Amino acid sequence: MGRLLPGQIYIPLITAFLYALATIFLKRALQDGVGAWRVTFVCNMVMAVGYQACWVMHTHAFSATAALHAAVAACAFFAG
Repeated sequence: MGRLLPGQIYIPLITAFLYALATIFLKRALQDGVGAWRVTFVCNMVMAVGYQACWVMHTHAFSATAALHAAVAACAFFAG
């Protein structure tokens, strides 16, 4: 087995911490009367804005395989 890079250890730890923190804030917001639809809308808008950087970093031509991967990811996100 090869050596782990620092990112392979720290990135999952940081994301797990941020997920737990977001869950605590979400629970608090729902207890304070914020509706579930508003939370869903805000979370989706934050995700949409956050992923806009992917358009800038994209350097390859768009192919049919990439479109299929995007459609599968979108369906999985919607189903989740």
